[in-house]
Amino acid sequence: MSEREFSLSQYPEIALIFWDYNIDTIGERELFNHIRNRMKYLYQDLLSDEEVGLINELCNKYNDGISLLG
Repeated sequence: MSEREFSLSQYPEIALIFWDYNIDTIGERELFNHIRNRMKYLYQDLLSDEEVGLINELCNKYNDGISLLG
């Protein structure tokens, strides 16, 4: 089973933490790891409902259900 790919253009606030990447899409595991490693750079109050849902979904899958959101 292959992992899903996400288009960063659909997640504009999350896309901001990829300042040193030149990519349009990213796999879900790499996306989660990058969010986890750069969570302090995300303005959580500016995340869309879709972005919050995505982060929570990835936390359920890759972080034993422990949320990264404060």
